[in-house]
Amino acid sequence: MIRIVMAGNPNSGKTTVYNAITGRMERVGNWTGVTVEKKEFAIKKEYCSGNEDLIAVDLPGAYSMSPFTSEEGITSKYIRDEKPDVIINITDATNLGRSLFFTTQLLEMGIPVVVALNKIDINDSKETGIDVSQLSALLGCPVIETVATEKRGLKEIVETAVSLIGKEQKAVYTEKGVDLLDKASVEEADRKRFEFVKDVVDKVETRKVQAKDTNKGDYIDAVLTHPVGGLIIFAAIMFFVFWVSQAKIADICLEHQSFSIRYSKKSDFRENL
Repeated sequence: MIRIVMAGNPNSGKTTVYNAITGRMERVGNWTGVTVEKKEFAIKKEYCSGNEDLIAVDLPGAYSMSPFTSEEGITSKYIRDEKPDVIINITDATNLGRSLFFTTQLLEMGIPVVVALNKIDINDSKETGIDVSQLSALLGCPVIETVATEKRGLKEIVETAVSLIGKEQKAVYTEKGVDLLDKASVEEADRKRFEFVKDVVDKVETRKVQAKDTNKGDYIDAVLTHPVGGLIIFAAIMFFVFWVSQAKIADICLEHQSFSIRYSKKSDFRENL
């Protein structure tokens, strides 16, 4: 029996992939903590051409292998202690930098990893490109584009995962000598890892620059921020505010004075009676 772990950040589409390849109907959502315990079920034969019995294990979403939350504790403990045969790391293609931080930690576990570059359809709609071949080379593991909601690429990701079992992968980034009890040491190690991940993302990702035509807002900004016209408009607004406030105060004073005069006359009249 082969155990294939589904691991990834919250809201990466991890449980959607799990449901698709197992036929289960586990709850999914776009907030942290939807999966709070591991779930496992047999993978449908249509997703693998071999005769192996495959079990998919859906682990809680995690941003790090450091057990800072209960969900991360479950995920970290299972991978470290149970030593699954292979890991399918579901990453969010729309937020590659955040996803790859966790990916680089998984690659250090000594367990074969295949990366599912999920939500690639959203990137396509935004004209954001990711060089999959280069990303695979930089991470040292297979990277496959997927769209979990459409079941696109899922058969390929499962078959690739099975083909990696028993094969050795070399981690492209490793941390040694980090004192997990020392907050400063952990933060420094995380900072260096983020720098490595950022360098990878800069090399493989290209985003379309949104250069829109000048609109009404741009014209208004140009007038209001003009070194001369802007000052004149500002002075006029301040004068108007001052005038309104003073006129209102004057009206209140006059009304109060008129009331006082009327009240005084009534008092005099009553005394004369």
